[in-house]
Amino acid sequence: MHRLKKRTLCASHGIDMGLDGDLICNFKKCRKHLNTYAWVTSCSHIFCDEDGTKEFSKTYTCPACETTLAGKFDIVRIDLQPTEQYKSMVLAGQKPETIMEICTRALAFWTYQAHQERTYQEYVATKARERAVQMEQYYEQIVARTQSELSCIHLHII
Repeated sequence: MHRLKKRTLCASHGIDMGLDGDLICNFKKCRKHLNTYAWVTSCSHIFCDEDGTKEFSKTYTCPACETTLAGKFDIVRIDLQPTEQYKSMVLAGQKPETIMEICTRALAFWTYQAHQERTYQEYVATKARERAVQMEQYYEQIVARTQSELSCIHLHII
């Protein structure tokens, strides 16, 4: 039985972040909704497991912005569905300041991704509007030409 998932909006921006608030692969040819494993970069990009594995096995350059990713933690494979045990332990023992700094950086990453998705969706919408205007002008010319031809035919008949 298929269960329908609701699309969720990023509350602060009204942006569709994908199914159940999923992030979207930043690889231009992919744009897959991410919900299992993903690759995160220090330049704030995220890639699906397939594209990240493929791209980062041949080069340490971000496929989205071409930033060199030479540091040990510049590319990290993450589990987007961490276990309860992992969530209980990952920050255990850290000072509150460290925890807050990590949370602040994680939220900044999410905000950046939301902004990037918004920018992309605005670009797509603009291109669609431009194409619609072009199509409308094209079909208006066809209608005008057809009406002119019909008028000529009508005059020849009469």
